[in-house]
Amino acid sequence: MVIDRLREVGVHAFREIAHGGFGAEPGVEVRIDSQDDAGRGVYLEWNLGAEIHNARVEAMLAQRFDDPIIWDSGAEQAAKTDEVAAILERAGVRTEDPENDFAPFALRVVSV
Repeated sequence: MVIDRLREVGVHAFREIAHGGFGAEPGVEVRIDSQDDAGRGVYLEWNLGAEIHNARVEAMLAQRFDDPIIWDSGAEQAAKTDEVAAILERAGVRTEDPENDFAPFALRVVSV
């Protein structure tokens, strides 16, 4: 349902990639956490696409922490996260920040 709402307004959205990889193209990755705990739910995260992701990982592995790809891609993810939250709110879908340090740009779907 969330994927359908995003696609209706022209946002590329897809289910989580099974092997834990990153999509070749940018878009919203939708992940379902079905564990029986407080973290259960539907999560969204802007995927920058494989090219940018790989460049960012390469910079981090080389310890080039001042590399613009790290900072620029983080800023892009933050902006896209805000944009997706606003789009979904206009479509009647409420989201929240799950406050997850391991996924700082993720959104948790609260209600549809």
